[in-house]
Amino acid sequence: MNQEQATEVKVFTRLLYEIQKTRIEISNRLLAKEREGQIITKRMRSVYEHLETLEKKTEGVLKEIVDATPIWAQWMKDRKGIGAKMAGSLIAEILDISKFDTVSSLWAYFGLTSQYVLAECDKGHKIIMASDKHKTCPVLESDTGERCGGIITIIERVEGKAPKRKRGYHYLFNSRGKTLAWKIGQQFLKQGEDVYRQIYYKQKQKEKQKNPDISDGHAHNRALRKMVKIFLSHLWVEWRTIESLPVREPYAMEYLGHTSKIVNQGARS
Repeated sequence: MNQEQATEVKVFTRLLYEIQKTRIEISNRLLAKEREGQIITKRMRSVYEHLETLEKKTEGVLKEIVDATPIWAQWMKDRKGIGAKMAGSLIAEILDISKFDTVSSLWAYFGLTSQYVLAECDKGHKIIMASDKHKTCPVLESDTGERCGGIITIIERVEGKAPKRKRGYHYLFNSRGKTLAWKIGQQFLKQGEDVYRQIYYKQKQKEKQKNPDISDGHAHNRALRKMVKIFLSHLWVEWRTIESLPVREPYAMEYLGHTSKIVNQGARS
C-alpha cells in the first residue's frame, strides 16, 4: 500500500465516522423534539438529509479507496463478515504492517493481550504497556510533541488479565483498535466464515470445561478474543506476504496449536 492510499484510507475512515456520529446525534435531537411536541422545521430536516447524503457519498469514496488496496483486493474482500467499511477501519488502524515484526506485537497494538506492565519513568510519567520492551519513556510531551525519553522502571507485571485504563497512567494501547477488534468478533459471529465461528465455539466450550464456574459472559469474551487473534494472525501473514516482508508461516499453527487446514481456510482463497 502506497503512502497516498494509506493517507486517504485514514482520512476518509475518520471522516465517515465523524459524519455518521453527527448524523446520529442530530437524529436523536429531532426525535426528542418530536416526542416533546415541538415543531420540526423543513430546514432542520434538510440538515439531517444533507448529512445522510454526505455519509453515503463518503462511504462510496471510502469503498473505492479500500478496493484499490492490495490487502483488500488480494485477501480481505473474500472474508465473510468484513465489509469495505470495516476493512477501511482496520487498514486505517494498522496502515503499515512493516511496523509489526511479530503477530504478538499486532495483538498488543489492538489490546488483545492477557498481560501487561505498570511502569514509571524518572521524569514522573506512569505508563500501562503490553510488555517491558520500552527502556525509555515513549510518552509524548504536551508542550513539544516529542518523546519523553526518561528511563523506565517496572512497577508491576500483571498476568492473566486484559489491560485496562488506570487513573493517573498513560495508556499505551490503541483504544480505537481494541473497540474495532471486538466489533469484528461480533460481526464474525453474525455472518462470518465457519472457520472463525468454529474457533469461537470450541474455545468457549474449552473455557467452560476448564472452569465450570465461569460465567457465560467471561467465557464469551475469552472465546471472542481467541477468534479475533486468529483472524489477526491470518491478516498479519497475508499482508506481510503481499508486501514481501518476512513471516513465520503458518504462525497460528506454530504457536497456537491450530492445524494448517484452519490457517489455509482462513487465509488465501
